[in-house]
Amino acid sequence: MKFPKKYIFIFFLLFQSCQKEDVVAVFKNPSIEVVSAFSINSTDSEIIIDITEVYQKISEVGVVWADKINPTISDNSLKINDIADDQLMSFEIPNLLKGKTYYARAFYKNGDEIVYSVETSWQQNYTGEWRRLKSPTLLPDEYIYSGDLDVGLSADIFFCYKVNSFTNEAISQIYYADFGEWNFNFFGNRNQVQKPFPLLFNPIRAGFLNNSSVPLTLYGGGYNVLSRGTRSYQRNMSILESSGSWAAYPGAEATTTSFGIGKLAYVLENLPNGKLWVFDYGDLSWKNIGSFPYSKPANYIGFDAGERFFMLVEPVANQEQSREFYEYLPNENKWLRKADFEGENRRNGAAFVIDGQVYFGLGKTPSGGNALRDIWEYNPTTNAWKKAADYPGAGTVETAVVGSIGRAFVGFGKRVKQTSVGGEDFRTANDFWQFRPKQ
Repeated sequence: MKFPKKYIFIFFLLFQSCQKEDVVAVFKNPSIEVVSAFSINSTDSEIIIDITEVYQKISEVGVVWADKINPTISDNSLKINDIADDQLMSFEIPNLLKGKTYYARAFYKNGDEIVYSVETSWQQNYTGEWRRLKSPTLLPDEYIYSGDLDVGLSADIFFCYKVNSFTNEAISQIYYADFGEWNFNFFGNRNQVQKPFPLLFNPIRAGFLNNSSVPLTLYGGGYNVLSRGTRSYQRNMSILESSGSWAAYPGAEATTTSFGIGKLAYVLENLPNGKLWVFDYGDLSWKNIGSFPYSKPANYIGFDAGERFFMLVEPVANQEQSREFYEYLPNENKWLRKADFEGENRRNGAAFVIDGQVYFGLGKTPSGGNALRDIWEYNPTTNAWKKAADYPGAGTVETAVVGSIGRAFVGFGKRVKQTSVGGEDFRTANDFWQFRPKQ
């Protein structure tokens, strides 16, 4: 088949044009934000910023601040040069005036272009509530994934176990609160001994008193993580301070909330209208004594406050809104509706108890995945909630939290943010904090 010469000529020009066309790589702009800004003493503050989606080297990344809105680099600034990957970084801001409100923005600069983040503000008013503690010593690029942790507190020792669910190797790491130090080994350099069983997650831990008024801890249940993330629920139980054979937990294969009141240990199934089980030390048996009055799928978040126990309902479905809060009355074996939680609805919230006071917060919004930093306090005496503090750390979801006498330890977890394509981006955080409520 023959083509006219003019068509051959046009085809030749098109071919030449395609051959000469340069391939241009298009990079999207990074995402930058101020994670938190908070006072660290009477005159200084710390600002934590996060830059993500970095696909090429950025010449400058930093923070600007002033005592007026919309600060720029012509006001006050600190920066780091030549950033080539996603980073979480902090800047110490000196010489601030007590009681004054300041404004800050993160920024990055490429060539002549300066891009600022959304503004945040804080008041220079150091209260001593929050103190950043040392993080565990890690190998380069190693993180503590909160989903692989089981944490607890014994006296003033915070301990956590990091488990490899594929090998069943569990490594402990311990923080000595009185000395402000972690044990000195790298997580990754510890001698790893393969355990006969994988580490338990969501174990039943319920303290109670035996007939001799000796405090005991019922322990067991929970689940092991097997290959490919499957769960194997356990029923075996032990009493940590004793020996002997104890009746297996008879409840459903589900996560649980456990607590102890007096001489009884209670376990609630995390299911709609989940069954409430009690372990009676008198005859060493389990009994089903009722259910929890909530009929939809939800996470039951428990607060074991000594001789009182409270339960907050956190729905699973994004469209479900609930702030229901209950107290369990053991003498009457019933749940009493208390003052609803006054904070914003959330998912993956964190709960802890300090000196009988209940605290709840952190997590993320049900839709949109925005990080929440507020922490609320419930006073059992007044049956009232009040805003207690904002968490200055990076990870607000799946955060490891343990309350104790006079303080709580908060840390690790994940920081969550919206991506440019509308999804949720989870980044692991390794910072570790102490919280002491204001007196």
